[in-house]
Amino acid sequence: MATRPSGAEARTAAATSARTLLSCGIAAGPLFIGVSLFEAFTRKGYALTRYPISLLLLGDLGWIQLATFVVTGLLVVGCAVGIWRALHPGRAATGAPLLVGLYGWALIIAGVFPPDPSFGFPAGAQDRVPALQSATSMVHELAVGVCALSIVAASIVFARRFTGLGQRGWAAYCIATAVSPLFLAAAMPTWMRGSGGLPVLGAAVIMFGWLALVANRLMADAGQCAR
Repeated sequence: MATRPSGAEARTAAATSARTLLSCGIAAGPLFIGVSLFEAFTRKGYALTRYPISLLLLGDLGWIQLATFVVTGLLVVGCAVGIWRALHPGRAATGAPLLVGLYGWALIIAGVFPPDPSFGFPAGAQDRVPALQSATSMVHELAVGVCALSIVAASIVFARRFTGLGQRGWAAYCIATAVSPLFLAAAMPTWMRGSGGLPVLGAAVIMFGWLALVANRLMADAGQCAR
């Protein structure tokens, strides 16, 4: 007859599962940024100072960036499950994982629905943003917007949690992350003129960096609970 695990064993197993899933959030950023930079410097005709990284979804090698968006999104969704397991049933146990999960699904949708060719990329495309966008391009832009807004909202939720725990440094970092998309919004005019690749990449670094640091913090907390 099988014996039921003790309370300590159950907590250890739950913490181990949570930490494994949280590690997906740490891996997501290096994967996305690393592949994007590799493609940016190897794709013929692509210039990071001019083109947003979403344009790497286009062309014969666009499947590489599509796979990157999808795999990264799945990693973020896995991290969201880890956040739920790490926080449940405490502060932010519902809102935070839902918002991070939304970020992951929005990444997947943004990859599946690419933008329109523009700014001369890929070769043969018109040298500006098309006046009449396709449905897939509009879905892509909506998904990118959801990515930014979901991280803003998740940062605010975590800021409230850290404030309640008396961890003011972490709370301040979350607030700083929440306001960072304002800089991306300020860079939109340059993007519309075809010179916004770096601001968009910078926004991705900020968002993935925040997710990785928060996931790492929750992993440490889960490790302490398992002892």
